[in-house]
Amino acid sequence: MSTKCFLYALRRFLARRGNCKVIYSDNARTFKAAERELAYFANILKDSEFQNFVADKGIHWKFIVERAPWWGGFYERLVKTIKDPLRKILGRALLTFEELSTILSEVEVIVNHRPLTYVENDPGEPEPLTPAHFLELGYGDSKYPIYFIELIDATTAKEPYKKRKTYRTLLLKQLLETLERTVFAPVKNNILINFRLNAIAFCSDIKQAFLQICLADEHKDAIRFLWSDDEPCVHKRPKLQVYRFNRVNFGVSSSPFLLAATIRHHIKKYKYEFPNTVELLNRNFYVDDLISGGNEFEEALQTSRRAKNIMEAAGMDLRKWITNDAILMEQWKKENFNVHPVHETVSLGANGTKVLGLSWNTNEDYLTRY
Repeated sequence: MSTKCFLYALRRFLARRGNCKVIYSDNARTFKAAERELAYFANILKDSEFQNFVADKGIHWKFIVERAPWWGGFYERLVKTIKDPLRKILGRALLTFEELSTILSEVEVIVNHRPLTYVENDPGEPEPLTPAHFLELGYGDSKYPIYFIELIDATTAKEPYKKRKTYRTLLLKQLLETLERTVFAPVKNNILINFRLNAIAFCSDIKQAFLQICLADEHKDAIRFLWSDDEPCVHKRPKLQVYRFNRVNFGVSSSPFLLAATIRHHIKKYKYEFPNTVELLNRNFYVDDLISGGNEFEEALQTSRRAKNIMEAAGMDLRKWITNDAILMEQWKKENFNVHPVHETVSLGANGTKVLGLSWNTNEDYLTRY
């Protein structure tokens, strides 16, 4: 890269994001000592044309301390976030400049929408701040771009096109999944902490939750599948028929969102009648699991009753109720709650009830990794 190319790249950055006061980079001498091929970067920084450009813009260029790579952790981590999926998904495939520019632009949208502040469970709370809120230009109405598919040119890819076509989850999908894990982890931890703060804790889950959600006709084409009524035969080509699912499928990446949106849309109807219960359900549902409790027996019993009735009105059956309070468990049985199938001859919770990936011993009331 020449000084002119480097300046063009810097000018594009400043034109899109606005002028900046300070730019941090690795130490040029560190580049020289570490990798010979990066020595040109030091010459670019010393070039008079570059120095004049930086001075005119009022930019202060700072180098990190030599042999202290952790100083650059806040930006090197972002570089790694992009480089690892690129290397894993694209491998040695050769992309055109237009393809690579498109990919990196879409990656930029995802990375700049990662949350910087705490992600609240309550839908009424403000959305978390992201880098995009501080940037000069916006991204329109959509946070994430549509997945790009088959951007690799078959004539330039070093691996066979059919083999590379098996990569159905390409760069953007992997980045989105990574961000989803980092976004949902605080939410999951928050539910778990609130769960342990209750003197009387309980949990339940919705029976066949995803099958309770019907799909609109115009959306069924997205989940078509092939089926054959013929007996399997290696010498006969089966007659295939195309069918469409009527319900939301378990295991599809969008299903948890559809379930959460459906639950919140339903319980919103009760926000004036049972405001505290609605707030609790909004805060303590994780996919199809209700993880909640109360500090007093009456509070926990009333909450469980209302939650059961509200979800039944939507055709969703809360089942496998279990708690760390034996009296509440007995009261549920009297009121025909679908309680957890704990064996009568063993202590309560000895079967290792699962709560957000942890084993909950309800008898002694502690969580462990199973």
